[in-house]
Amino acid sequence: MKTVVLELEGMSCAACASAIERSLQAVPGVSSGAVNFGIEQATVTFDPDRTSVDGLVSAVTDAGYGAKPVDKSGDRVEEVRDGNAGGDRDFALRVIFGCAISALLIVGMTPAMLGLPTPALLHGLHDPRVQMILATPVQVWVGAEFYRGAWHAVHRKTADMNVLVVLGTTAAFGYSAAIALAGAWLP
Repeated sequence: MKTVVLELEGMSCAACASAIERSLQAVPGVSSGAVNFGIEQATVTFDPDRTSVDGLVSAVTDAGYGAKPVDKSGDRVEEVRDGNAGGDRDFALRVIFGCAISALLIVGMTPAMLGLPTPALLHGLHDPRVQMILATPVQVWVGAEFYRGAWHAVHRKTADMNVLVVLGTTAAFGYSAAIALAGAWLP
């Protein structure tokens, strides 16, 4: 028997870790596979005559996640983290963009929610169509990672946090967009 540690990518909840564990344990020759969600690693003990590290990586990839083997010195872990620097920058950009646009939306909606007159400066932000235009990139671009995760979960015939987030936000966004658009045609 041989043991390998895999650096995992794409997990967003404990259900993701469980899905990866099930995928690894279904590979012929695997005697144990444990996923640590906190450090995003899987430790797999397997029979090298029945499967290979590439077979384990393929099982994780087929489940909709990423995996790379870590050597004993830990060099591969640093390589994976350095290679993900672009992903971290993209994530930070999406968070900053989402917070900025959401702040604009809140500023535009707050006077009406409090029963106060809307200042002239904020009239444009109070228009439902403007709010829909501002909210669309937040829903689609900032939330894209949730949509990808939900797609993989549905493809695996399971539901996880991503599916719940996508269902809730899509329902709220869709309802709000319908009201914003219908309001343009109604007196």
